[in-house]
Amino acid sequence: SVMGVAPFHKDYTTKLGGVFQLFLASPSGEAAARRRLMRAKLPSHPTNGRPPQTRPFTARPICAIIRLIMGKYWKRGAYMLKVTLLGTGGTQPLPDRALAAAAVTVGGRSVLLDCGEGTQVGLRRYGVSAYRLSAVLLTHYHGDHILGLPGLLQTLGSLNRTEPLMIYGPKGIEPVAHAVTALAGPQAYPVRWQVADGTFHIDTLKITPFPLTHRVPCCGYLLALPRAGRFDPARARAAGIPMPYWKTLQRGEAVGGCTPEQVLGAPRRGLKVVYATDTRPCAALEAAARDADLLCMDATYADDADLPKAELYGHATCRETGALAAAANVRRLWLTHYSAAVTDPAPGLAAARTAYPTAVAGYDGLTEELEFDREP
Repeated sequence: SVMGVAPFHKDYTTKLGGVFQLFLASPSGEAAARRRLMRAKLPSHPTNGRPPQTRPFTARPICAIIRLIMGKYWKRGAYMLKVTLLGTGGTQPLPDRALAAAAVTVGGRSVLLDCGEGTQVGLRRYGVSAYRLSAVLLTHYHGDHILGLPGLLQTLGSLNRTEPLMIYGPKGIEPVAHAVTALAGPQAYPVRWQVADGTFHIDTLKITPFPLTHRVPCCGYLLALPRAGRFDPARARAAGIPMPYWKTLQRGEAVGGCTPEQVLGAPRRGLKVVYATDTRPCAALEAAARDADLLCMDATYADDADLPKAELYGHATCRETGALAAAANVRRLWLTHYSAAVTDPAPGLAAARTAYPTAVAGYDGLTEELEFDREP
């Protein structure tokens, strides 16, 4: 040994293991000595031929830990839904409040809800990948909900996007599509505009639009992440289903002529997010939000004295938003789409909490990760 440091045993398995040995497993003085030993290519064993007394270092424990951490990360990514508010303002942006937009992310893919001015900045600032957007869902076509689209389409083109981008919205989408396309210019990737009519699927999300009560055609969106029933290995064996098929069937996908119904129990409770801006409280919204994990709803006016304005322009007061959330028995409520006159949401939040005590005043960058209910 040199400086009282036992030489490396030849059984350390990878350069990765050597790096961890040098920089993690040893005090700084010993690490320096070991680096000198490696550079000098000294023998792996003492000159008397006996192996060192220390336990041989291998990379296996480190790699096992890395696999455990990454496995947990990817599992969470596949079975978790993340909601990010990118903008919480209505009509006019403020220095600290962009116009309406939100992102729902599952497994690294995102759906964008509305696209007001400043949405691109919000995507970057709050860590949502523009390149990995699967679709845009527009509630209606007022400028504060769509004027971020031309720039976003151009940015996606500059990122060399090739896959199609779907843009959904209520009826009347055709002239909006023509105007946005004229502003953004032709793109190398397909941009497909579609009226949001009936339930459709985007990646693993099941999307259901529903009508809202506003001055113009407007719809909210129910985004559901289904959860398959519990897998029953005994049923799979009894049906003679090959084990390599099991994982695919667990995800609810058919494979090799086998169907999930053969091996799965009844569907379990999934996740449900409802997004509804620019609306009066209405029966369709309450029905869509029933038992939702998160309701993100119009709260344009903080002061109850502004109720006549809310009724005139097709919006809600914070107190009304809290009352609807309570009636729908939602698990979480976020207030959003504040009037530019609402510089402090605290009074409105207090009003919402009279009916829904755990209401949250939404703000740009607010994020929540929703997970499936734990089972015994």
